[in-house]
Amino acid sequence: GYPDLSMAVNNWNKRPFPYREIWSPCAIQSARLGMGDATYSGIKTMFQKYQTYANGLGYNWNGNFEFNGTNSAAINESLMQSYDDKIRIFPALPNDTNFVSKFTLLARGGFLVSSEKEANEIKYVGIKSLYGNKVTLQNPWGTQAVQVRRASDNEIVLTASSSELSFNTQANAVYIIERTSKPLGSYTYQQLSGIANQSVKSLSGTTCKLGSGTGPSYTPTPSYTSTPIPTQGPRSAFSQIEAEDFNSQSGIQSETCNEGGQNVGYIENGDYAVYNNINFGSGATSFQARVSSGSSGGDIEIRLDSVSGPLVGKCSVSATSDWQTWTTASCNITGANGTHDLYLKFTGGSGYLFNMNWWKFGANTPITTSTPTSTPTSGVSADLNHDGVINMADVILLATKFGAVKGGAGYIEEYDLNRDGAINMADVLIIALKFNAIV
Repeated sequence: GYPDLSMAVNNWNKRPFPYREIWSPCAIQSARLGMGDATYSGIKTMFQKYQTYANGLGYNWNGNFEFNGTNSAAINESLMQSYDDKIRIFPALPNDTNFVSKFTLLARGGFLVSSEKEANEIKYVGIKSLYGNKVTLQNPWGTQAVQVRRASDNEIVLTASSSELSFNTQANAVYIIERTSKPLGSYTYQQLSGIANQSVKSLSGTTCKLGSGTGPSYTPTPSYTSTPIPTQGPRSAFSQIEAEDFNSQSGIQSETCNEGGQNVGYIENGDYAVYNNINFGSGATSFQARVSSGSSGGDIEIRLDSVSGPLVGKCSVSATSDWQTWTTASCNITGANGTHDLYLKFTGGSGYLFNMNWWKFGANTPITTSTPTSTPTSGVSADLNHDGVINMADVILLATKFGAVKGGAGYIEEYDLNRDGAINMADVLIIALKFNAIV
């Protein structure tokens, strides 16, 4: 849409010595200009001219490593661009309608962006905000009406039909951008079983090869879509709940715990964690938290329904001499019954206060509908579709079984990542914490 676009395209078409050097950025330039066919052709031309060996190297030592970098950058620019702090989805794909594309890439401003395009149709855009910055996205569907849905609670944070979308984000939150006329839940999916494709794959007209040739034939990974993620069902206050299984938070981070799994850390005065739909039954009388502190410690204020809601207990955390030396702190509870959103507010002096691994409540007569205690998740993979990377496709796949409980219809143990007997937001958060990891 820039006024000098035609001039830039004309200059590119008349450039001297196209693809003359092993490091030629011609394909990157054509991708920036939105020329998908030229970019695709240019990437293949570079491989045909300069790659000699299957490992990506060639005879021309004037830029072997630059050669691989320019090709990778051209592919990146074809799938997504964010050079001026505006995210563009599939800006330079070939015109072939049979071309199937999917990606998870990092955009400027701290956003992990995922999308899929098949049969010339963009299905969705998923954005994970790493730092809580404001995001600007060119509407992938032109000026069609779209909605922006926060995956953690299904709240619609924006509806618009403009060519450009901007909205504020929360750190570590995942957002789904979808057409209102054809939301993500309107798609169907089919799960296929398969194993890693290690057979040799070649690019026609080049020496490019991938794969060891030792594995069996390839079973393609399907495109996964889902119904919208529903609100999480109640969790028993009397089961042990991992501190990192929060629904929202302010100021804290998760880290590796020497007792297994993860713990919440980097807690400072005024930070808090929120756990939605906690069922206290007929009433809780005590609270326990697994904590550690390499400083002077602090306090856990136990509040209901808001960060300034009713205070039902206050648990003191003392120094344990190290951030991974654990003890169990406890306190009495009064006034907690029924189902509430639980706010654990952390207070104390300056600097980091303490870490927390898990928490649970006690009662004289615990309710009988408690959620099973979580078990360690070692050996459990968040790569649900087994494509070798933990990304938006796994979130979408898990959402198809969201709310299922052990022994009920639709329950799949593989999707119950923390093995607590229910497929819920705790499992989504496990994927989020490992997002974009290669397995």
